[in-house]
Amino acid sequence: MWGEQLVRKIEPFRRFIQIAAQTHGQPVNYNKISRGVGVDDSTVRSYYSILEDTLVGFFLAAYAGSERQKLRKTPKFYLFDNGVKRALDGSIDFDLQHGSFEYRILFEQLVIVEILRRISYLELSISPSFLATEGGVEIDLVLERAGKVVALIEIKSGRRVDSEDLRHLKALAPDFRGASCYCLYGGETRYIEEGIQVMPWLEGVEAVLNEAHRRI
Repeated sequence: MWGEQLVRKIEPFRRFIQIAAQTHGQPVNYNKISRGVGVDDSTVRSYYSILEDTLVGFFLAAYAGSERQKLRKTPKFYLFDNGVKRALDGSIDFDLQHGSFEYRILFEQLVIVEILRRISYLELSISPSFLATEGGVEIDLVLERAGKVVALIEIKSGRRVDSEDLRHLKALAPDFRGASCYCLYGGETRYIEEGIQVMPWLEGVEAVLNEAHRRI
């Protein structure tokens, strides 16, 4: 049983948990993590399996369906809660300032985890992924239904969104004709810019899932 093995080797797992929290929401680098923990790659993979099996976290796959773009293939791993992430990585006692780099990252992760949580809880027929090209263009979430991309989602923590914030959606939207494009952000105003629906994040979560679930 993996539980018995874990008890016998608890220290490497403790180090792994801290690193998993530090890299929450980032592409998983098994080689780098194994070096930091002091175990081999297969053990790191088994540790991630433990987190999945106990519902502490889950993987977000990299989108692989584009024939026109060179895409990164490494999945991301998310813990189920940002508070747990901050407790495990030792940052929970630090003030979180709006507009800081840490705030922006945690806001993005909050929205992604909320969408993934609802997809799982509601048992929706939606396959989520993220898209990242070798050239540095990234879409935070790609939602598919019945093998077809139905929504592209960017997440921004700011209270305002400008054209620069939407550049990745604008760049990739032509490759996904028929898909709805969203930018979920920390502001209060809802509007449309060049076909992209810019929405307050909580309202946007509802709209994204409702549309993705009913479309084929």
